[in-house]
Amino acid sequence: EIVDNMNVVLNGNESGLAGYWKFQEGNGSTTKDETSYKNDATVYSDWRLGWHSSFIKSQPQSQTLCEGQDAVFSVNAVGGNKTLTYQWYKDEQPISEDNRIIGSDSTVLIVNNIIKSDEGKYYVIVTGNPGNSKQSSDTIELKAKKIVTLQRGEPLQLIRVDDGGEMSLIVNASGENPISYRWYKNGLEIPGTNIPNLIKVPFTKQDEGRYYCYVSNQCNNTVSDTFEVLLNTTSVEDYNSDNQIFVFPNPFNGFTTIYLNLEKPRSVKLSVFDVLGNEIIVITNQKLEIGTHRFIFNAEGLSSGIYFYNLDIEGKKQTGLLNYIK
Repeated sequence: EIVDNMNVVLNGNESGLAGYWKFQEGNGSTTKDETSYKNDATVYSDWRLGWHSSFIKSQPQSQTLCEGQDAVFSVNAVGGNKTLTYQWYKDEQPISEDNRIIGSDSTVLIVNNIIKSDEGKYYVIVTGNPGNSKQSSDTIELKAKKIVTLQRGEPLQLIRVDDGGEMSLIVNASGENPISYRWYKNGLEIPGTNIPNLIKVPFTKQDEGRYYCYVSNQCNNTVSDTFEVLLNTTSVEDYNSDNQIFVFPNPFNGFTTIYLNLEKPRSVKLSVFDVLGNEIIVITNQKLEIGTHRFIFNAEGLSSGIYFYNLDIEGKKQTGLLNYIK
């Protein structure tokens, strides 16, 4: 309350006022009571100079953030008639500014794009002059949680399985626990697959398809490589003739790539629709040559949720699901 009201000027006769001492007035260590009670007081600190540890009105706060986020620490200090300067410290060492750290000598310290090595104990020394009076803030802690990363190979991996044999797929993820897993086949989620490995036995013709895993923790999400799993008796050519279009990643965050395989030149229209059937965008509408074509679908600015692509190749149409997750 003293700090909050330090600049309020009273006249000494306000109702309910028990005492009113102006620390900047009086003689020696005595400060006068401006009320009718005249209870003069003795000062045993440096309040008269306008500086005291309690003048740090708000302290910096500890933070637990994800790698890549920005940490912001702030202190609010009042120095009366003194000029205040600031120096921030980490693990007892003064902080110097670089391309990520801003404000090491100000009231606000910003650590941009934090990494694991930024973890530690932080505080600020506030110095008041004249008098070189120093006061330390509370010591607070910064913790950086690790984002999910995956050990990757080829973006599209062909795996062969014997008819009636075992399909075994695995993703190797690291990051802050808990880590969750969701496996997909041909764009549709496989229920009950919150595990890093997916096993299917016996493997049959109907199990052929493109599999991938959506991996996430509190910090981020990512999609594994895609595994194209076929029976040993199925040729890639036969499979691709029935699967001209492939989306990766899906689910996706921000944008995804749509791959289209053509065995001969065709007139192609590729569009994206929302769940109400409204056309969101026409990705391409032209004659395309033989080969594999890549198209980027950028969903930034759209609401997260389910969308559908519609592929029209000279009247032959194919529709598939796009799962946009922010």
